[in-house]
Amino acid sequence: MYDLIEIQNAVKAHLKPSRYIHTLGVVAFAEKLAEIHGGDLEKVRVAAWLHDYAKYASDGEILEILMANDLMIHPVVENHLNLAHGQVSALLAKEKFSIMDDEIIKAISNHTFGCPHMTLTEKIIYLADGLEENRKYEGVENLRELAFKSLDQGIIAMSTSTILYELKQGHMIHENTILMRNSLIAETKVEVS
Repeated sequence: MYDLIEIQNAVKAHLKPSRYIHTLGVVAFAEKLAEIHGGDLEKVRVAAWLHDYAKYASDGEILEILMANDLMIHPVVENHLNLAHGQVSALLAKEKFSIMDDEIIKAISNHTFGCPHMTLTEKIIYLADGLEENRKYEGVENLRELAFKSLDQGIIAMSTSTILYELKQGHMIHENTILMRNSLIAETKVEVS
């Protein structure tokens, strides 16, 4: 059992108001997905509350925490260290809140890029981060409806949308996103148009 009130209060005090509103949206959407798809509500809530805990860490802080934990800096995040905020949030969840459940830690760590063979909690947090009610972008309503029907279909569609957006921006694509998408397509035998 985790002290959700302590976690909520710490997160509210730690985040900027706009990021706190996003976090509230992620918690609400994650709870909805967990109820529909049989997720563990406690794990989902803890991961949702803490997924962006390190969002406002400076590049220096992120670098220091990654190096202190002997974690390599991925080329995709090398010039944008804040993209490692999920990994750092997971490390801080362990250190500051004594979260030792591997499924929660992985859900926090992998919510930005995803990864192949995700657990149910990881899938829920990945989708909730991208689809919560405060997210406004073309096609988000359709992606939400798809996620309610099937987590895997939702992830395939959302990651496709993300990859296309990042390509248009000229950004590098993290291979975990591609591997996640490919593994789900292979597992579900879905044709993507």
